[in-house]
Amino acid sequence: MTRRCVCAGILWFLWSGCASDGALGQAKLTPDCAADDLVCVFAGVDDPLAAGSTLDLNLDLEVLGSAASSIELRAVDPTVLEVEGRSVTAMAEGVSAVLIRSDDTVLDFVHLWVADADRLGLRQIGAAQAEGGELGSRFQLLVGDELFVAVEAYAGAQRLLGSAETTWVTDTPFVTLLDEGRPSYRRIVARAPGNATLSVSAMGFERTLTVEVLP
Repeated sequence: MTRRCVCAGILWFLWSGCASDGALGQAKLTPDCAADDLVCVFAGVDDPLAAGSTLDLNLDLEVLGSAASSIELRAVDPTVLEVEGRSVTAMAEGVSAVLIRSDDTVLDFVHLWVADADRLGLRQIGAAQAEGGELGSRFQLLVGDELFVAVEAYAGAQRLLGSAETTWVTDTPFVTLLDEGRPSYRRIVARAPGNATLSVSAMGFERTLTVEVLP
């Protein structure tokens, strides 16, 4: 059964996020998110991964009565998922169990689904945007304002997990694009009054955003 987190204003969630429990109750998996990306923090790994994307995971493992041991993640079906360290790459639509192992012992496991995306969406990141709605195609900023956005894949109305390399293009001096160190994140800085059309492509899809910079 899919479990959703209800934050209810509890401050603890701001720090711990929303974990997906392993089937044996000994492991908790959370996506590796930017600290102020509350939608990512709260969502956990309850949604499918977008085919062609990669999801970096944080693993919290507690095995009662056991000392610390070396841990590895391994996908049961490598045609659906490939695992390297704690990064899971979605190869093709389907479902695969991911085993949490120590040597030859399976300590826990989770099932992850992969779905084919059909479009890209843009989402504003920040505490005021915890509801996670998509950005429209037009946005206004004042000179000096910043817009921190995440590029996300969708299948219909469902947001998919994972990130992929993105390519941003703009041919105007009115805005500057800053790389935030993660493939799907960008910071848009308003530099001078004017209209700027930004184009972003990833996983074979393209999305445009028109930014009007006001004096």
